[in-house]
Amino acid sequence: MLEPMPNISELWTKTERLDPELRKYKRKDALGYSIRHPLLYDIYYLPKRNAEFNYRLKFKKQLLAEALEKKKYHQYVLHYERPYCLQAIQNLIDQKNNFQKRYCISYFLVLDRFRKYLGIAS
Repeated sequence: MLEPMPNISELWTKTERLDPELRKYKRKDALGYSIRHPLLYDIYYLPKRNAEFNYRLKFKKQLLAEALEKKKYHQYVLHYERPYCLQAIQNLIDQKNNFQKRYCISYFLVLDRFRKYLGIAS
């Protein structure tokens, strides 16, 4: 069961260290710092938002576990940030479940047909 989201102002006033997993994805950009994690992508990193980022990562992991448990693979893929959706599909394939592999192959076929329909080169 997913825990309810706390008030955002509570998260911003809470002092917390950034999760070590997120720390690995913190980058220096032209505008300052950003976080580019597969489950959390934010271009405005500020230390006062650490509690918010930690909560969002924990929440996304709960959503992923729930999607896998309910075999809702499309939700699993969509919970990843856009640049990392292919990584999510690869994660499903790596789990060596035949149904998941068939789902991923069909997902790619639908995506390819949609690109052709829109006139976008693959």
